[in-house]
Amino acid sequence: MWSVSWYLLVTNNPEEHPSISSEEVALILQGQNAKTPRAQVVPWGLFLSGAGILGVALRPFLYDWDLVHIF
Repeated sequence: MWSVSWYLLVTNNPEEHPSISSEEVALILQGQNAKTPRAQVVPWGLFLSGAGILGVALRPFLYDWDLVHIF
C-alpha cells in the first residue's frame, strides 16, 4: 500500500507532479535556484573506515567466533 502511494504521489521534479500548479512550480524553482548550494561529494571511504562502523561490521565475527568450532 505504501509503495503504491509513493509511486503515485512522488516525482523527481516538481514539474512532473500531476497536482501542482504552474505558479507553484515557478515559486519552487525560483527558491531552488536562489538558495540551494551544490551537493558535495560524500567521503564514503572515510565514513566506512571509522571505528564505530568497523566495530558494528566486525562484531558478529568477533563475538560469535566459537560457534564455528561447534559444528
